[in-house]
Amino acid sequence: MWFGVTGDEARPPFALAGIWRAYRGNYGAGDVREMITSSMVTTTPNALTKETHPDRMPAILAPEDYAQWLTGSPEEAFDLIKPYPAERMVIRQQGEGLKSDRGGLEGSGS
Repeated sequence: MWFGVTGDEARPPFALAGIWRAYRGNYGAGDVREMITSSMVTTTPNALTKETHPDRMPAILAPEDYAQWLTGSPEEAFDLIKPYPAERMVIRQQGEGLKSDRGGLEGSGS
């Protein structure tokens, strides 16, 4: 399944909630490393995504919520971790063997 969001544009961009952290310390076989670690934040699924993933979906942020996610307090950011409204999402493509969305063009499933 390739999900998307609806909006004024034919295929509007959207953002997924994520977290990151700089890390310096022992890694693996005792090597000291510096790296940036990151993770995508998930939440409970909405009605559209539940059939595909019954226990989670990425937390999608609406454009009006970007500033709150990036600069708000932890509590304000936590308030945004909720299922994106199913009525504001669409299934762009579905089927076996899809490896790329390719802009939703017909016959582009490989």
